[in-house]
Amino acid sequence: MVLEMDLHKFITNYRYVLIIDPEIVKGSAEDFYATYGSAIRQLAVIAKAPSGYVYYNSKVAWVDKNFPDFFSSFTQIGVDIGVDIYAVINVFSDELFGVDPKFKTLDRQKNFVPGYVCPSETSFWEYIAEIAKEVAEMKVKGIILTGLTFVNSNFCMCERCRNKFREWTSLDVPVEIIDPNSSFWGRWVDWRVKQITDTVRKISEAVWEKRKEVFIYPTVYLDSEVGGIANTRVEFGQDPIELSSVTGTMMLHLNPWTPLMPDIDSAEFQKILENSEFIRELKGKGYLTGLYYWGSASDYDLEALNAFANANGIDKIFIYPMYSDIHAKWREYHLRMI
Repeated sequence: MVLEMDLHKFITNYRYVLIIDPEIVKGSAEDFYATYGSAIRQLAVIAKAPSGYVYYNSKVAWVDKNFPDFFSSFTQIGVDIGVDIYAVINVFSDELFGVDPKFKTLDRQKNFVPGYVCPSETSFWEYIAEIAKEVAEMKVKGIILTGLTFVNSNFCMCERCRNKFREWTSLDVPVEIIDPNSSFWGRWVDWRVKQITDTVRKISEAVWEKRKEVFIYPTVYLDSEVGGIANTRVEFGQDPIELSSVTGTMMLHLNPWTPLMPDIDSAEFQKILENSEFIRELKGKGYLTGLYYWGSASDYDLEALNAFANANGIDKIFIYPMYSDIHAKWREYHLRMI
């Protein structure tokens, strides 16, 4: 639980963008803005939760019965008083569709992760694109796409993925031999990157048909536990260069699976900086970059986040100041601990 007084440091420091959902803010939008309205300039609000439900009156998605207007109320009042609102959409992290046989993501033993959707299912891309269009029409400044990932490099081995890979390569690949030692592993990795990138392209094009000025931020993991950005590409299908070429933006989700940020004078912190050289390449192309973080966001963590942002010329740090209830399970799946 985050106490209300803890939110002041994220609101009064204009480098930070607080990310909220019903777990972070318990009261109404009216009460929130009555308390912080004079100080707040920007806010990120979760529109589609990892549960699969949305927090607004959607025509296409399942609406959370307990919080049917959380996103829409915070967005409408915020926009009316001049606050820049960023909508957060969980893409493939979806507990509703993740148990549907059509959308399940499978490993080679046909085990599935209940809270994730197979990234090759194009009808799901279209579904998320429709949600993003609805959100864009609420005059948001930008849309952050999170949960934009394969679970890990063991996923997805479903029949649809294998068939689509066969169509793309003309290779008939038995699931048993899809591994890093196979001669076609590099092409398999490239194909997985294509699924994530094409998803972002579909969503972006749909939004820009409605409002070209909306910024679309795809999130990309950079975590010490994973081993750098090259492994992010292999494990999760996320390539920051490919994604940013579609959107002109990139949101780096720093250390999502590592509980604490390293000391800024440590060798580990220097290694993270070395792994972030691609950000400066993106900045050189004129792309917008942001930093995304979830966790305790202690003063110790904030010092490291600011040092990282300074080193890479990042202006905004988006912070969800706690771990969600399902974070531990996500961490186990993404790091292949179960």
